[in-house]
Amino acid sequence: MITETTAGIIKVAIIEDRREIRESLAMLIGGTTGFECIGAYRSMEDALPRIGANLPDIVLSDIGLPGMDGIEGIKILRSCLNIRQFLFLSSKMTNIIA
Repeated sequence: MITETTAGIIKVAIIEDRREIRESLAMLIGGTTGFECIGAYRSMEDALPRIGANLPDIVLSDIGLPGMDGIEGIKILRSCLNIRQFLFLSSKMTNIIA
């Protein structure tokens, strides 16, 4: 369950390698009342060292990222930064449990 922060804004970080999708999602989220896109990253390697500076309430991540995939990256975000809410994007239909 996604809950609003004390400021009433839900902070979202996006991790998506395809620029057009990443930028479109950032615009959509940023233009939606009650949401703020606090970071849009092209890879998990790009996101991991930077996402801790402004922790999101939820991470929207592609599963099939080049390099470290979304599943492995989310495991690190969970354990190191205690982020607990994730939404995955995928163009493939698979059974995945993170």
